[in-house]
Amino acid sequence: MAAIPVPACPGWSVTDLAAHVYGVPRDVADGNVAEDGTPGWTGAQVERFAPKGLTAPVSGWNEVAPAFHATIGGGSRRVRLETDSFTLHRVLTGRRSLGQIRALPWEGDPEPYLAVFDGSPLTPAAYDIVE
Repeated sequence: MAAIPVPACPGWSVTDLAAHVYGVPRDVADGNVAEDGTPGWTGAQVERFAPKGLTAPVSGWNEVAPAFHATIGGGSRRVRLETDSFTLHRVLTGRRSLGQIRALPWEGDPEPYLAVFDGSPLTPAAYDIVE
């Protein structure tokens, strides 16, 4: 399963995607955000964590996600989301619609930043997913 290609992420396997999904909160928690969102940033996550297989990113996610707070922007345009790891994982893996993402308990207006989800592995679902 680890080597199965991910259609929404050309060139990536399930292991690569798991490495990236873990790498985002890990890098944010470590303050490694100077190049966030760039191909080099995501590629470095895959290089660091994919060789460890699926177990390390999954167990690592369980360690970093509860303390992960999504903070975007700066100054007066700062936006913050604090949520549980299940919900955050669903948001970051396309398992929530934009409507569901907007309805989360944001501090500040997330609208200017929601475009980050379009055209990336983070693309929201086209409809609400209720689990």
